[in-house]
Amino acid sequence: MMKARNGFTLLELTMAMTVVAILAVAMVSAFTTGLQTWERVEQRSDAEQRVSAVLETLSADLRGAWLGPNDKGGWFTLEGQEDASSLSFTCLLSGRQTGQTLDFSAVSYYLDSSSGILWREVGPAPSEKAVEQSEQIEGQEDEIAEDVLQFSVRCWDGEEWQEVWPPAISGNGTAEQNTVSLPHIVEISMELSSGQERTRTVRTMIPIEMAHP
Repeated sequence: MMKARNGFTLLELTMAMTVVAILAVAMVSAFTTGLQTWERVEQRSDAEQRVSAVLETLSADLRGAWLGPNDKGGWFTLEGQEDASSLSFTCLLSGRQTGQTLDFSAVSYYLDSSSGILWREVGPAPSEKAVEQSEQIEGQEDEIAEDVLQFSVRCWDGEEWQEVWPPAISGNGTAEQNTVSLPHIVEISMELSSGQERTRTVRTMIPIEMAHP
């Protein structure tokens, strides 16, 4: 009569350990893949929120663009540079942004191409200020976006898009700057780095409520 075996043979133990190891590797791999997917989704969600916040701030500032009482004391200027426009204008900011009911402010947006940072500078607008002095805003600078590869702005004058504002006009064979005015629509285009050599472009058009018809 044969005796019943007690325990496992070395081969059986080896096979069992191999199966356990394979299952463990599969579980770790699945967990790692799931974690990486979650991190990518989380990063994408954070990036979407940051872009939305930037566009919301830009839209709010531009919708409040104003040249001041009787169109005096304010300005709206756009300097067209390759992939890095510089935008400066006066506007009415709400209390949420300034702590006051309404504030006649000077706002400037510009891209530091070397660092990829988009800056917003805001300060009080002097009661009298010439257009050519519009770059001399003394206010608070805030970093509102990073990893920006391109910040391009165009202005619609009612007939065509302009990459410089005020648009140049031709008179007697020479180009001259037009009078101080507001564009009808401002188009903002931003190209952002999404990591791993991928880029994302966002574009929006903002109507200027106080532009002259």
